[in-house]
Amino acid sequence: MASNTYAVGYAVSGRAKCKDSKCKQSIAKGALRIAKRFPNPFGEDGDMASAYYHPVCMFRTLSRARASTKKIESLRDLESIETIKDA
Repeated sequence: MASNTYAVGYAVSGRAKCKDSKCKQSIAKGALRIAKRFPNPFGEDGDMASAYYHPVCMFRTLSRARASTKKIESLRDLESIETIKDA
């Protein structure tokens, strides 16, 4: 199983782009986004890098992923879920 983790939050600046190969659009400031966190290949031991996705794009990406890729199966799989405001 991959060592990926997932976090959810709101875009801080609007500069990040969605990493889904079919999207690549900017994630607007204040928009909900999901971060795929993975070991940073250029950082020190334990450093994590993040790739940001629109929520719909994240689940589209995971539907195309390998069987061995860690998936989001419940809200407990998302770090920082408690910071999200109810709609």
